[in-house]
Amino acid sequence: MNEVKGILLRLKNSLGNLTEERIRKAEKALNEFVEEMESKGYWRVSRFFKRHMKSILLFAYKRLEGITIPWHNNRMERKMGEIAKRMKNKWMKWSERGAENLGNLLMKMRFERASYESFIGEIMKLDKDIRWEVNLHL
Repeated sequence: MNEVKGILLRLKNSLGNLTEERIRKAEKALNEFVEEMESKGYWRVSRFFKRHMKSILLFAYKRLEGITIPWHNNRMERKMGEIAKRMKNKWMKWSERGAENLGNLLMKMRFERASYESFIGEIMKLDKDIRWEVNLHL
């Protein structure tokens, strides 16, 4: 897997001057890895990469279109974990709407801070000069 990691890291590090040629070169290297895995009898690994090659390289393809997306999903994974933690084993039942509201609140808090603070201020009728913070990590 270090070989695959190296291929993807080289591609990630070249995002500043990315070309289709660099992506094709990375895809070719990954296909060589797939063939090697297949020849060694690791058909599940081979099948995974064949099925998901475009998704694995999506961050690079989208960059060519001017769209920047993270090459990993750590932030989103943490937020989803936070939602799951709040919804499980808390002796309460969550409705679909409640889960959606929690997700929206967490996303607003993280990505639209001014809108989130305005919303909380209106709901809690707080003085705007008071410094406050809501801890959603219960």
